Amino acid sequence: MTYATQTDLITAFGEDELIDLTDPSAGVVDAAKVTHKLEDAEAVINAHLSERYTLPLSETPAILRKISCDIARYYLHQGDGLNPTEEVKDNFNGAIKMLDKICQGKISLGIAQNTASERGKVEISGSAKTFTEDLLKGY
Repeated sequence: MTYATQTDLITAFGEDELIDLTDPSAGVVDAAKVTHKLEDAEAVINAHLSERYTLPLSETPAILRKISCDIARYYLHQGDGLNPTEEVKDNFNGAIKMLDKICQGKISLGIAQNTASERGKVEISGSAKTFTEDLLKGY
């Protein structure tokens, strides 16, 4: 499940930009390139969210759609010798900072988070004590 779609990217940044970034010679959006970059964005998002949330998420909060679009756009701008503009870089860096804040719990997605026990509560177990105070009396 990607957090954004090609349609979301077109809505956010315009079809002309996606054409320029994916297949300007044909004059169409290369859907395979877009899908690949959206999957890359999903992987980055999941890497941040996995500590705090059970994945896959049951719903996609709007903030994750925006973050996914910004990350995918940045990755699209890196293809075929292209260089991201300052705006694209700033949006990408802002998306990563937002993910860090979500991961730290400073920003909530408004959905259920993992509990401490689901995140890997450490328990130590072993056999009963071999030497008790009563057995060691007098030594």
